[in-house]
Amino acid sequence: YQITCRVEGAKAPHKVTLVTPSSGTLTWSSASSSNSLQCKTVDNSENKLNCLRSINTNQYQGEGKYTCTGYNYLPNLGTPEKSSSSNLTLVITKDVMVDFTPSSKEIEYGQSVSLRCSAEGGRAPHFLSVNHEKGGEGGKGVSLVEYDKENNKISV
Repeated sequence: YQITCRVEGAKAPHKVTLVTPSSGTLTWSSASSSNSLQCKTVDNSENKLNCLRSINTNQYQGEGKYTCTGYNYLPNLGTPEKSSSSNLTLVITKDVMVDFTPSSKEIEYGQSVSLRCSAEGGRAPHFLSVNHEKGGEGGKGVSLVEYDKENNKISV
């Protein structure tokens, strides 16, 4: 995923900062050739910049508040620079997948049966509810058997 910070002013911006939740403060400056933030002019106008940042959405570390600030020198007004900021809050989501194994099973009266219900994805903690019906009567039961924190997966 890529976010764009657009900065424009009456004069060409001389500096742009992007504060990120995982990488700290990234900076672009017209006076530097080694910038941690990449910015390019828009519509062949030096007064408009697009600054791009790629976000890894395969991990939750990329989510949070992003603040983009553009700066202009204003030497004739007695202040060294003027700035303006804009914020973005990024939330990364992932669908939860549930698997019930087996999906159907016929057994003889008196036999025991093992059923496996597992959920993965999304954010921990998960909550699983196992419903069963017996002769038209509904009932609920749940027991947490296994939680795999590394893969964010639980099984009952």
